[in-house]
Amino acid sequence: MVNDQKVLFPPLHIKLGVMKQFDKESAAFKYLQDFFHKLSQAKVKSGIFIVPQVRKIMECSELLQKLTEKEKKAWEGFIAVVHGFLGNKADNYMELVEALVKKLCKVSVGNADRLIRKRKDTSEHEFKFVACVEEVFGIIKTAHEAIGHGGGKKTIAEVRKKWSNITQEVCYLYISFCEHCHQKKARKTPKGLVVKPVRSHDIHSRCQIDLINFQTLPDGNFKYIMTYVNHFSKFCVLRPLTSKRAEEVAANLLDIFLTFGAPAILHSDNGREFVNAIITELSMLWPELKLVTGRPRHPQSQGAVERLNGVIQDKLTIWMRENNSKKWSVGLKFVQWQVNISQHETTGHSPFKVTFGLDPQVGLASSIVPSTAFCNIFTEEDLESFLEAETEAEAETGAEAEAATGAEAEEVLTSYGQDV
Repeated sequence: MVNDQKVLFPPLHIKLGVMKQFDKESAAFKYLQDFFHKLSQAKVKSGIFIVPQVRKIMECSELLQKLTEKEKKAWEGFIAVVHGFLGNKADNYMELVEALVKKLCKVSVGNADRLIRKRKDTSEHEFKFVACVEEVFGIIKTAHEAIGHGGGKKTIAEVRKKWSNITQEVCYLYISFCEHCHQKKARKTPKGLVVKPVRSHDIHSRCQIDLINFQTLPDGNFKYIMTYVNHFSKFCVLRPLTSKRAEEVAANLLDIFLTFGAPAILHSDNGREFVNAIITELSMLWPELKLVTGRPRHPQSQGAVERLNGVIQDKLTIWMRENNSKKWSVGLKFVQWQVNISQHETTGHSPFKVTFGLDPQVGLASSIVPSTAFCNIFTEEDLESFLEAETEAEAETGAEAEAATGAEAEEVLTSYGQDV
């Protein structure tokens, strides 16, 4: 990776909600497209502009002549807010600023003070931190590596689990400088006629197995990787194999079935004979088990399995490179974790959350306890002492914090009161 001091972050982008009132076929919208011809249609449609572009729009007199009545009312309201709030000319601008200040609050954990953003849904107890500029690089780096150098959407989803103000533009900029991501092999999506999607009604409907050949890079006696994927939740289990014999595959599947439960349909693109041999072995080990074989070579599932196999090989290559190790049988466990905690494009959630109903946790690292406090916590008693100290400190400083918050809000309002 490049030095974080040498990374240039893009300018602040502002999303104008007023663009939702514009008819995408109107003369005003087409005028904006021509006016900002270097911007993509998606950005203009979403109203995403940088500050200098917003100023140009506001100074443009020709745009006003092309607005419909509905668009004109929305635009005039937007101009009034900008001049009344940012220009500090409205009589009620202090109320606007006060409402803005109330959206943020400060929380103290250990010796660290963090700014947090309250959630709109008051029924949720969770909150998200507000990141400082100096922290952005490290936050994205940690999230990107946690999911095994996944794509932009998965990295953004991982970042937004805990942080509220890191934009997708910054995430994509970081990924564009990631050396490991540049070294990934480009994979072509297999083309095929998709008649209808393969549907799974519950988590135990259908599962799929496949084998990845690693004979060219053996790890001791291990020469194959078995991939087991739950079609409903997309949860995968990866196991190193010494051979592709049905007996060894069945033994590993039995361990998975006795942990998560067995599916009704077992499918594999290796053919029905391969699956039938596995089911026969499973029946001998577990007589009560009843499985049926899936239809051979679904064109829909074939592409999904091939993509997953490519992702697994990419992540495994990166793990071996980062850890300077050829023990891919060990790295397979971490790759399985990375795949299962990453947001899946089909479900919109991580396979881990779909399976267990909870977000994945990495011990105290997933809590609000700052990393600086980890070095002093080794036992459950240490953790209880830390939490008790935090509770007492919060009770003692509650009144002082409330008074300080009022003073800070008054100071902010006074500063906004000065002419810009």
